[in-house]
Amino acid sequence: HKRIPQEIFKDVHPYEVDYTEVDGLDDLHEPAEMYRSSMDRMKEFYETKETFYLVNGSTSGIMASIAAVCDLGDTIIIGRNCHKSVYRAVELLGLHPVYLYPEVDAENGIVINMEAEQVSAVVDNYPEAKAVLLVSPTYEGMVMDIRAIANVTKKQGISLIVDEAHGAHFSFGEDFPESAVGLGADIVIQSMHKTMPAFTQTALLHVCTDRISVKKMRESIDC
Repeated sequence: HKRIPQEIFKDVHPYEVDYTEVDGLDDLHEPAEMYRSSMDRMKEFYETKETFYLVNGSTSGIMASIAAVCDLGDTIIIGRNCHKSVYRAVELLGLHPVYLYPEVDAENGIVINMEAEQVSAVVDNYPEAKAVLLVSPTYEGMVMDIRAIANVTKKQGISLIVDEAHGAHFSFGEDFPESAVGLGADIVIQSMHKTMPAFTQTALLHVCTDRISVKKMRESIDC
């Protein structure tokens, strides 16, 4: 995602339009003008409850999402192949992590699946968990059955957070897998800078269901 050709910028050089927060240019942490209008268009496109722009990549979105649904000392169920930002959030909030061990291809050494039945078994054993957090697609491009997993978490009344950092392009073509945004996940985080034409560290955080407080999510992002 560092190899985007410069031609995408066409008639304007990005550094010529790089301004700080001044009147008329809006404020990302209190959007009311152009940022608000742009995020509203994103929200409409993805059909979410709210979509936030992030400037610190999916890492900030993952940490903000965990903070929005978990209090200090809570239990969270996470895939053992999650990004290190998940472990940092667990450490900072003093959470109790319960691990889901995905199926790994022995020959290639990569994660190939996470069964909904496996998630259900762990959720049944830890009903106090506040959230399940999984990676889909994985760094190798494997996609989990998010719809089936979302049915499990919904039945148990806990939140499903999907790290879709490498799947920001999923909503832009019929040949791609369906995005977790439309499969029942409560929160989905995407890195636009990985597979889409966006500056490095540009990401989106989607609040997809009423289970998540938009107000609390905004506060978590602003911290």
